[in-house]
Amino acid sequence: VLRLPALVYCLDDRAQSLCEAAVRESGSGWCLHGDAHGDVHGADKYEVMLAAARTGRSVLWTDLDGYFLVRPAADSFTTVEEVGLVRHARAGCLNGGLVLLRPSGVEAVESLVHWLHHFPYGFEQNGLNALARGSTDAPFLEGAFARPTFLDPMLFTTGVDGISGHPVWLHLWTPPTYSLDEFLEELAKNGHVDKLLPMLQRDPMGPEDLLECSLAQVAMRAPMLIRFAEAASEEFHHKEGAREIAWQQHLHLLVAKAYEDGALVRRDPRRARAMYRRAAALGSRDAAAAAERLDPARQILSLL
Repeated sequence: VLRLPALVYCLDDRAQSLCEAAVRESGSGWCLHGDAHGDVHGADKYEVMLAAARTGRSVLWTDLDGYFLVRPAADSFTTVEEVGLVRHARAGCLNGGLVLLRPSGVEAVESLVHWLHHFPYGFEQNGLNALARGSTDAPFLEGAFARPTFLDPMLFTTGVDGISGHPVWLHLWTPPTYSLDEFLEELAKNGHVDKLLPMLQRDPMGPEDLLECSLAQVAMRAPMLIRFAEAASEEFHHKEGAREIAWQQHLHLLVAKAYEDGALVRRDPRRARAMYRRAAALGSRDAAAAAERLDPARQILSLL
């Protein structure tokens, strides 16, 4: 889509092999073999960006679960002097899935890499927030971006949390509680990401409702995104909790129907029932009825 020379950073042998096959087929690009076990809280990708930016080049990084749906307008990045960053759809904190780094931003990213290697509980997203927004959830990290640019979240957005408008880049990052990784991977493999967009449309949050967030280590290599509001009233937390439950119901019903119908992904009644049960656990009566309808024991009894 971008028609730019691409360097793919591969974390294991299988990824390297798939990348090399894609490069042979397309006739362009490069594959760089990394080490998933040697990566330090996301430091590797910034080291790759630094290597290119130190040569005087601008570097555009996107995680592999981020998709350019269309070519961005020519002026999408012209205002970026040092670093271009995007925030989460439902929170004010930054998402590390897309980063545009200019050579002038090298010094701040060097401090981020140094911090990630020396602070055992650090995460790259928290570091980005500290360098670009002055947040306090990256202890001992020194330095700051002098002129960070925050890209339009309507155009560069995290889709699973809800879309407002017509994004050019979509990050299919999913919170662990949603349990949608397998669905999204199959959806992307089948080339149906664009068909998902209308189903994820959601009213944007107002400035008064935009949450902060931070990554916390709940287990080894298992960071959990925590969204919160500072000095929020009990009414706000009740409203936000209700909105989140309703959205998760919507997502799990959507995925359950996709597995049951076989429209976006391969038909799989077992997974459909599992997703219906998740939506039912969140209070959806329609999902509870659907899960019961797909119960294998009930289906056998109906044949007797």
